Amino acid sequence: MSGCRWPTPDDSDPATGHLTGEAGVQYALRIRNACLVAAAFADAGITAIVTDTVINEGFESLTGVLGGRPVNFVVLRPPVAVLRQRGIDRLPEEAAYLADRYGDSDHPEAAAFAGRVDAAAGGRPVNEFEGIIERGLDRLPPIGLWIDPSGLNPQGVVVFCWTARLRPSGRQGGTSPRAGEMMPACAF
Repeated sequence: MSGCRWPTPDDSDPATGHLTGEAGVQYALRIRNACLVAAAFADAGITAIVTDTVINEGFESLTGVLGGRPVNFVVLRPPVAVLRQRGIDRLPEEAAYLADRYGDSDHPEAAAFAGRVDAAAGGRPVNEFEGIIERGLDRLPPIGLWIDPSGLNPQGVVVFCWTARLRPSGRQGGTSPRAGEMMPACAF
């Protein structure tokens, strides 16, 4: 598959936060299709896991397609500083990939990569869609398990999720969940 269109700040409707244009179309298709596959597995009695960045209309698609099925919604929400550092840490690997792919010739991604390096040096966001994701996550309803996975490896996140799933919630009301707080599985 080619032609992936990641969102840029211009692809977000300021009023709703929904993605627009080609980036919005691709995001909607990706989330809807992932949910359709998960629904097919769930209907066959198989536990399905959808892993993606779910923001704004992605959550609406998730609730629409998976309606009536039990869902354990987990949000991995590290601090922005941790996400920025991960982006910075990936820059050498990305540079090696681009050099291997394009050699010494100018490549179409050179300017964008140079911009990310400059942003990292200046303490600015390395990814131009960081703000879109942050605003989209902030608009999610306060349900599910929200985790700050900083300092956890993938196995640690799984163990944390499994352990939290076994604890009762005790939460009341509609306030935003705190990291590590469990909400019951929701039926959409």
